[in-house]
Amino acid sequence: MRVLVLLVALCVTLTGCFENFYLPPVKQTDLGGNESKDWQSDYSTLLQKYVHPTDGLVDYPGLFKEKATLDSILLALKTVDRSGWDDNQKLAFWINAYNIAMMWNILDTMATEGENVFETKKVIDFEQLYFKTSRFTIAGLQLSLNELEYGIIRRDSTYTSKLKEEDLVSILRPEIHAAVSCAAISCPPIRNTIWKADTVDQELRDAFKKVMNNPSFATLDSSGKPKVSMIINWFFEDFKFQGQEVGTYLGSLVENSQLKAALEAAGNDKDKYIFNEYDWNLNLWKK
Repeated sequence: MRVLVLLVALCVTLTGCFENFYLPPVKQTDLGGNESKDWQSDYSTLLQKYVHPTDGLVDYPGLFKEKATLDSILLALKTVDRSGWDDNQKLAFWINAYNIAMMWNILDTMATEGENVFETKKVIDFEQLYFKTSRFTIAGLQLSLNELEYGIIRRDSTYTSKLKEEDLVSILRPEIHAAVSCAAISCPPIRNTIWKADTVDQELRDAFKKVMNNPSFATLDSSGKPKVSMIINWFFEDFKFQGQEVGTYLGSLVENSQLKAALEAAGNDKDKYIFNEYDWNLNLWKK
């Protein structure tokens, strides 16, 4: 027994194989062999059928019946040519890719643990597998969802070690926090239309303005403090957009004059905000 313990400790220290033992990479065979011939059209069809048009919840039981289609879409993403893209092309593609992969995560868990798994478990219960494991090959890159979001879209140097400068979005856009969805109730709502490069710039602004005027994301507390999503807390620096104070930038998006004033007064002082507890329950559309 002592020898076995020492061998395991040595494996962890020298190779990291202990983690890999528990989290094997997903193989191509897990996605089947039928690659989508037009992934954008197929994805658009799924969004129209299974994503609520206003609140962004997802009919996962219905989508589960078409898991093979989502498999084929994700398989098609493996070989997308990303060369020569501008920022709008990168943003549209990688936001779509993230949301597709996250939906696939949910369906994969339903397939392996039972369709009712999320009646007792939350999205965060699968944090390591969903967000930290490099289980997807997208546009030729082997990625975890953290590497996709934090590295490619947000340019966080912690996640860019295997990426090249041309892979990264050149300017950090705070509005991406209204577009990239982690499939939980407190995540931004998923659109039921695909993100496209020629419209993504304005639609990102519109999407973030919409969530900032949703009381579940931003409202005025009875104490007079702005009460905002935990996303603002986690990515606070992202909202110092173009040198503005956080409260000034957020306030420019809200229609309620009192909330606007409270946000502007809070500025960059986190102590002047109240952050909502994050709801990690699945963003399930119960039909």
